[in-house]
Amino acid sequence: PFEELVEKLNVKRDMSRHPLFDTMFTLQTTEEGELQLANLSFRPYGLEKTPAKFDLTLEAREEEAGIQFGLQYATALYQRETVERMTRHFIRLAEAVAANPDAKLGELELITTEETERILKVFNDPNAHSVRGTLQGLSLSERFEEQAKNSPERIAVVSGDMALSYAELNEQANRLARVLRAKGVEADQPVGVLLERSADLLVSILGVLKAGGAYVPMDTMYPQERIDYMLQ
Repeated sequence: PFEELVEKLNVKRDMSRHPLFDTMFTLQTTEEGELQLANLSFRPYGLEKTPAKFDLTLEAREEEAGIQFGLQYATALYQRETVERMTRHFIRLAEAVAANPDAKLGELELITTEETERILKVFNDPNAHSVRGTLQGLSLSERFEEQAKNSPERIAVVSGDMALSYAELNEQANRLARVLRAKGVEADQPVGVLLERSADLLVSILGVLKAGGAYVPMDTMYPQERIDYMLQ
């Protein structure tokens, strides 16, 4: 039973997340035509829409005309526009695979031509935000320092019983940035961050940015093999 499986695996419980997985894919291949048995007839009965049990659930159902897909999502996490965009990406990927089944995944295009043109237009616009997150001439870490200077005593982050003001958060991030630079972190160098949600996580992200690096978040729930691969 599912409940016993969760208990046996001793998974850390979080009421905001499913204990084992966040996304599900199902493929229905059973015929759903009308079935006659003696004086009984059976036919499919459509169910009312139910609340999403997972972050994302993609269901594929084989029909005579082809395969019909249904995508259910948690509205607390995704906006309709986001899911519609993901759907377009999925269709484009399926078309690319069908057109070239021997291609490697890394060779297939996911975003549409219109999205590619829009992205290139933004990044080629000298007045737009740069790739490194500058806004109005200031980087993200510099804008944070401005906020810390203007509101040093205001609470910036609360995690459990811990609360840090902007000044305290900025000081801790600066301290970490100096350590990272001393260890050889250079501009745009990736720095792995393996932490649970906490004040330390925010300190780490800001510290990496202040050191000039690029933080690479790694979920503590990832399998060790995946973490090793990302570190490599």
